[in-house]
Amino acid sequence: MVSTTLYLSVALAAILAAGFAVIPAAHAQTGAPAAGGKKSLDIAIQPEWSDGANAKLNVSFYNPGTTTLHQHQDYDVVVLQNGNEIFRASKQVNQPVLHNVEGKLSVPYKFPSNGQYTVRVELLGLGLPPVPITPEHTDLSINVVPEFPAGALAAVAAVTMGGAVVVARIKKMKKEA
Repeated sequence: MVSTTLYLSVALAAILAAGFAVIPAAHAQTGAPAAGGKKSLDIAIQPEWSDGANAKLNVSFYNPGTTTLHQHQDYDVVVLQNGNEIFRASKQVNQPVLHNVEGKLSVPYKFPSNGQYTVRVELLGLGLPPVPITPEHTDLSINVVPEFPAGALAAVAAVTMGGAVVVARIKKMKKEA
């Protein structure tokens, strides 16, 4: 009887541990927002995270050296992994470039897995009508890491409590014998 209970407890712990090994990417760690220097505009990129590696890539275009938003620019947002393009916002709407009016925008994106990524904002034109410029870009490095969810913490606590109960029962049975 004792060995059956012990084996069941160990099996339950192994099953829970295996489940935690496949937790999907859920959030990322990033550095400070990227900002362009000696460029036509200063560009800030700030990710806003939600569950399951979902992000809103918030982008702001500023007049150089100020916090004044610049209106009307042609741009694109690109996500790279290991130098390879895995997402381009303009392709999502079948356009060669995108145009922003207000000076700030938000691009929803779900990172496909854990790892290192680069979010690149390309600036391709200014004004209305747009005046093409020599393409410029600003990059932000992002490291997507697995999240340890609260449910996992509760499961670990339950397994620990179950193990403590098994140990207590074994000790009690040894004393009675």
